[in-house]
Amino acid sequence: MKEELICAGEAVRVLKRDFRKYSKIVTSLYLGAFVDFEISRLSRCAYFFFKYLDDIADGDFPLNNPLSYLEKVKNQIEIRDFDNSEMGFLARDIINRLESGNGRENNPREKILASLDSIIFDYKRSIERKTLSYSELMEYYRLSFFSVIDLCLMGIKSDISAEDISGFCYSQGRVYSVRDLEEDWKKGIINIPAEDLELAGIDSKFSVDFLMKNPMIKRWAAKELVQSKILLEDIRSRYETFDRRTRLVLKGLNEGMLKYIKTQGF
Repeated sequence: MKEELICAGEAVRVLKRDFRKYSKIVTSLYLGAFVDFEISRLSRCAYFFFKYLDDIADGDFPLNNPLSYLEKVKNQIEIRDFDNSEMGFLARDIINRLESGNGRENNPREKILASLDSIIFDYKRSIERKTLSYSELMEYYRLSFFSVIDLCLMGIKSDISAEDISGFCYSQGRVYSVRDLEEDWKKGIINIPAEDLELAGIDSKFSVDFLMKNPMIKRWAAKELVQSKILLEDIRSRYETFDRRTRLVLKGLNEGMLKYIKTQGF
């Protein structure tokens, strides 16, 4: 059970870094074993695989030449030639499990590569503190969240895809961009559209303190949350149309975002 040892090590790492932030998700990943052990094991492997890579890109897990490492992992997945590292082992395990049965038809490897592309894109733009237009941000959310949600839905053997809940996927990008605004800005990940930054008289070099006090930025954040709330409440109204596993996963994610929006007064 090498994958479980790797996941346990990663669980300890993230909990040591920020217990309050990650304790709930780590607990849910392990409690899922009482419902369906195989699905929960796949969920743990996928979560800790992407979390590790994302932490490298964000600088939360310091590594010399992170871009080289990320591109090496991507190349291994592209050519299906995995090394003996922990992440190489997890990548092979995730792909094999998702491709078992008729999973290959859904191209899980391509979804994993798309997710990795978004992580690499985040790393590159953080170095430049690059701003994106509204349409570019929407395309970034598609690249980042549709592929991850599709992988999740494949893992639980759902009968829907991310395209069937596109509003939910886009809302993840928009809500998390507001929630993590201060932290992302410090890292150079700019998720406010260039058009809104221009209206606010701000560029990516402004301090985070100035940013958070700007009334136009507050207005942008409110708009993102209000519009996302409408889409998420639509998903809430459709819970009973989904199969049990899909409903369980979507409800957890959806209600979490709605709860955050409510704490912000919307």
